[in-house]
Amino acid sequence: EGDGYINNAFYDRDENTGDSSLISASFLWKFSDLFTAQYTFDTESSDETTPVLLNITTPTELLCTISTTEVFPNCRRGIANPELDSLSATAQNYSNDNEFDGDYHTLKVQFDFLGHQVTSITGLRSTDESMAIDLDASNANFYHVNREQDYKQLSQEFTAQGEYSDALSYSFGAYLLNTDYEILQQEFHILQQLGDAGFSDGHAAGEIQELASSQDSSLY
Repeated sequence: EGDGYINNAFYDRDENTGDSSLISASFLWKFSDLFTAQYTFDTESSDETTPVLLNITTPTELLCTISTTEVFPNCRRGIANPELDSLSATAQNYSNDNEFDGDYHTLKVQFDFLGHQVTSITGLRSTDESMAIDLDASNANFYHVNREQDYKQLSQEFTAQGEYSDALSYSFGAYLLNTDYEILQQEFHILQQLGDAGFSDGHAAGEIQELASSQDSSLY
């Protein structure tokens, strides 16, 4: 557990907090000298806030006020006067919650088959992650982002090994790895703000820009 060290004046709460946990358990069965099985389970989770940004503009500016004739004319290059006159305070008005959950299963089986030592290892992994970021670091509805990512993985390995003689041993097997992930990013307010500033076509208030990607892959 970690306490935040930056104060959010808008929400009156601490930012950059963290609460993480990890649990691991393993079970071993030995049915005989010729057959053993081991199952391992791991799970982890975290609930924290993403690192906040400090807005170094003055309270009358909106992210270094955008102008169509001179881009960002009012940007302040120093950090002497942040928005709240403090390097340990922010005024952002959007959730910065970051959550991560992961479950991992591993099963290892070893047995003797017609004189061959056979090993089977099966793995399952699944993670879910969500992240919210207030990129303008102010109490203005300018640019907020939500990111979600789901990841799944299956792996399977078979190996057989033994000895023909004292001078010759062998090993052969097969392996499969399959992965799948999906990513979705939602961007709030930025389309309307850019349109109002003349940098793009106008967009309706509340319109959300979404960026999505996904991928499946298999390795043999």
